[in-house]
Amino acid sequence: SSSPTPSFPSPSSFADPFPSSLYALVAAAANATLVQVPTVTQYPTNGISGRYGWQTSSSSGWTSGFFPGLLLQLYNRSSALGLPDAPWWLANGVARASGLASEQYDTSTHDVGFIVYTSLGALYGLTGNTTARDITLRTAQSLATRFVPTVGAFRSWGSPNAEHTCETIADNMMN
Repeated sequence: SSSPTPSFPSPSSFADPFPSSLYALVAAAANATLVQVPTVTQYPTNGISGRYGWQTSSSSGWTSGFFPGLLLQLYNRSSALGLPDAPWWLANGVARASGLASEQYDTSTHDVGFIVYTSLGALYGLTGNTTARDITLRTAQSLATRFVPTVGAFRSWGSPNAEHTCETIADNMMN
């Protein structure tokens, strides 16, 4: 028998994250970050204290999906406003999100939800990109290996064990 197709939010269900009045401020900050972190396989994580700039991580960093997700939301807002920079934000969001595709197979952490859903999940939700959808669904399958049925929660840390222990944090509510 075939398994049912998992439900996934439709593109129209991704609400606009910020009002028009903040667009210019958010766009300027994101553009400055693109200049400061020009390598598409590095992701801003923390501002550098006392300096203008960013510490970065690879695709496996727990915050790596947030910046591509922001770029895609800037595409969403600029498109809704009919601004000419919408394709530019989309291209940058796609470039940054694409580097996260390898995380779809990571079963070692609950962070894959933050990494993939906020970036590639948003890409699918905003554009209908089926590759992004497939990667997001594969990530969900990887994440599901961390579910502990006897507890009814996702394991945040550690590996499955005979004691069925399950350390979890509130971050897992997103998953």
